[in-house]
Amino acid sequence: MKKEVKEITGFDSNDFLIKLSPSMDENNEWDGSLSVSIVSSKDNDLDDDDFESMIYLANIVSSSIPLMETDEDFRAQLVDYADELLDKYGDASEDTPYDDVKDLNHEGNVVKVDFRKKH
Repeated sequence: MKKEVKEITGFDSNDFLIKLSPSMDENNEWDGSLSVSIVSSKDNDLDDDDFESMIYLANIVSSSIPLMETDEDFRAQLVDYADELLDKYGDASEDTPYDDVKDLNHEGNVVKVDFRKKH
């Protein structure tokens, strides 16, 4: 069997993707479970420390999925936060101006994180 090669476009070689793959049942319907993968490019040119920081952040974000299943308070906080963002900024596909987003350290639907600042 030939391995399928999937092409992802619109991403930079230094981007990290969190891939959510739903499990399908015999009727080709989502069975409620999924696998989570972290994807990066073989052409990524971040230095080792920056690459490891990005992988670490992606693991933290990915870890929120199983934590949501076991921690109702955490899940409620995430749902409330996501709902607030959707109420404030609407659907990411809408052509909505984001003039005041920079005040929240967001750009569109992207949250900016700066690991260069040491605490």
